[in-house]
Amino acid sequence: MALTAGTRLGPYEVLSSLGAGGMGEVYRARDTRLKREVALKILPESFATNADRLARFQREAEVLASLNHPNIAAIYGLEESNGTLALVLELVEGDTLADRIARGPLPLDDVLAMARQIADALEAAHEHGVVHRDLKPSNIKVTPAGTVKVLDFGLAKMLALDGPASSRSMSPTLSIQATYAGVILGTVGYMSPEQARGKDVDRRTDIWAFGCVLYEMLTGRQVFGTHETVSDAVAAVLTREPDWGALPWVVTVLALGVVVPAFWSRSGPSVPAASPVRRLEINLPAGIELFTASPRPVAISPAGDRIAFVGVRSGSRLVYVRSLDQFDAVPLRGTDTVAGCFFSPDGRSIGWFTSGGELKTVSLADGLVTTVASDVNFLYGGAWGADDSIVVNRAGALWRIPRTGGTPAPLTMLGGPERDTLHAWPVLIPGGAALLFAAASDSRSRIEALVLATGERRTVVDRGTLPLYAGGGHLVFFRDGELLAAPFDAAALQVTGPAVRVIDNLPASVAGVPVVDVSPAGTMVFAPTTAASRLVWVSRQGAEQPLNDVLRPYANPRLDADGGRVLVEAAGLWMEDVKRATFTRLSVAEDVLPRFPIWAPDGRRVVYRTPQGLAMQDADGTDAGQAIAGTSPFDYPGSVTADGNTLLFLRSSPDTSFDVYAMSLREPGTMRPILNTPAYEGGASLSPDGRWLIHVSNESGQNEVYLRPFPGPGRRWQVSTDGGTQAVWNPNGRELFYRSGDKMMAVEVSTTPDVTLSPPRLLFERRYAYGAGVTIANYDVTRDGQRFIMVKEESNAGRLNVVLNWSSELGR
Repeated sequence: MALTAGTRLGPYEVLSSLGAGGMGEVYRARDTRLKREVALKILPESFATNADRLARFQREAEVLASLNHPNIAAIYGLEESNGTLALVLELVEGDTLADRIARGPLPLDDVLAMARQIADALEAAHEHGVVHRDLKPSNIKVTPAGTVKVLDFGLAKMLALDGPASSRSMSPTLSIQATYAGVILGTVGYMSPEQARGKDVDRRTDIWAFGCVLYEMLTGRQVFGTHETVSDAVAAVLTREPDWGALPWVVTVLALGVVVPAFWSRSGPSVPAASPVRRLEINLPAGIELFTASPRPVAISPAGDRIAFVGVRSGSRLVYVRSLDQFDAVPLRGTDTVAGCFFSPDGRSIGWFTSGGELKTVSLADGLVTTVASDVNFLYGGAWGADDSIVVNRAGALWRIPRTGGTPAPLTMLGGPERDTLHAWPVLIPGGAALLFAAASDSRSRIEALVLATGERRTVVDRGTLPLYAGGGHLVFFRDGELLAAPFDAAALQVTGPAVRVIDNLPASVAGVPVVDVSPAGTMVFAPTTAASRLVWVSRQGAEQPLNDVLRPYANPRLDADGGRVLVEAAGLWMEDVKRATFTRLSVAEDVLPRFPIWAPDGRRVVYRTPQGLAMQDADGTDAGQAIAGTSPFDYPGSVTADGNTLLFLRSSPDTSFDVYAMSLREPGTMRPILNTPAYEGGASLSPDGRWLIHVSNESGQNEVYLRPFPGPGRRWQVSTDGGTQAVWNPNGRELFYRSGDKMMAVEVSTTPDVTLSPPRLLFERRYAYGAGVTIANYDVTRDGQRFIMVKEESNAGRLNVVLNWSSELGR
């Protein structure tokens, strides 16, 4: 029976009714002993006369008493007086989540803040072996301060810690006697399929309900709709597909990474027999760009549950790791200068390359960084074997290097009948008996298999590159701009059927291959927008105007001396004629992969980096380019002196990071160090008259821009005052530009009779792509110093796509 205000139940005085829960009336009451207000949940008389229901009520008290968490409404005790039994609960002020949803979909920021707290509450309960079993918006309260409290664990039951146990939001809770197998216990609109079928449930039932609640918060409607009868509602849960199109477009991975996995990847028996493809969209953390200057900035763990990526923030790079069932990407300290990454076979460590040619590993458990080797090529990927060795590219071929030390051993040799010039993208087939890799020659690229025990090689795919071994017996590879998949017999090392297209129009990175990885578990991750950038003119005041309307993976634009042509990377080298608006590809050999181009002062030659070293060729493309003797895969072009006789370039070294060297172009191979200290020295550029050098150094603890005479010796002057990278001369020689975060700064320079520098002045502040980071300027300046040519990434450039069970659509 209902209690009226003033009724006493032991030391508790009823103040008012709060409503009816799934198991009884709830009242606001005053604890006269402790002088506080509480909530009393009263067991109805119909329950009191039923021994089974009374047992459930007593069990609720015991279960709740074991939980102590800021996002779970606390239980204070169990009170019995004159035949009336009540739970004494924490009184939580505020609206229920159902009240808030009734007013419409919630803002995304609010959804994420509340979802974190709900998840924390469930995690705490699950760690204590408790499953809520009746999670729904009306069982969740939000205090005026924004704290979420999960109420009413009245349907929870204790679980063994080491294994499983056996509006419509206010619809009746189904309860058919006890909790043994074959009994339904829960609220219809939020039941998991196994719960609706009366099967035993475990923690995944709460995760399913959490997905339902989160969907409702985002859309303002129940995931399976509303129904007139309980049987209709149960049928919808068992047969209906959620309407993913109802989710707002602004939903990022922080929502999708929970909603979709809640229904499929983490719900165990709830997954349909023919698991459908699920696509998630992941936003990188705010202010972070994907390092698309590397061919392999993204990796997925073998189990398909974690993603690692190389992120760039204001020119600085780190490896970030994100679990698909978590909200945040975690930066891995000590991974500075990372240029590519891959997982260990057990998913507990990450192998990564520095842009200076070092191979390192980092443990995800304790963050321990270990250097494995110092003379590898980061451009062509790595594969970590079950025997704890790592396969990488060295000098164009593949080598196997023991992770814990030892002598590297060659696995392949260049040349041969096909006259191979490059072996890249190694992939170890599970079991470690064979290796897949891409082989390139002057005529074509192909995918080969190598039997490690015998050294036997065979061609698996003609005309293809970037092999990836996927779950379900498929070989994924890249050909002519398409990502393809073919059935593959790993034991026989042969393709057993035709290749089909996996993703339409997947763009290539600046390295000429897509940013993609797959796991044996059947999960794929790729960057859908590596080409989503454009070249723009930006005035000194920040006014922006597009150079053209073509989206490509642009990087490192360079204006010629007259300003009429732009040399730029875009999965190859391209020449833009500014006046005629033509865009022409510079012809180079197939395996060259030209990067970081610069002009010779006469505008008739260009210098660029290749996997073998530096090369020079005519700007009109009449020759295929010639290697510059004495250079290595670890060199980057900087400047050519005005007389065309001397090349300034950067060389990376495991001992001294980046250093600045000068080489005679009249006598290639004759070089001398200009800056060679333990500190990082990069971004070197000569003044128009060739007498002064600007560069970036981190010897002060952060990157700053410095000015010094060339070729030296002489004193130096610090140009930037609060961090600086990517320094460029104004062609008039009287001004310097550099970047500090998203700011473009200017400093006036006078060198006669003495060097004087003005204080740095902000020109504009806007986010433009950093490209390779602090080493190479990802912009240039017009001849009059009034405009900058910048690389602008589209607003969705900081995203990754994850596809679960992608191979299930093959062959349909």
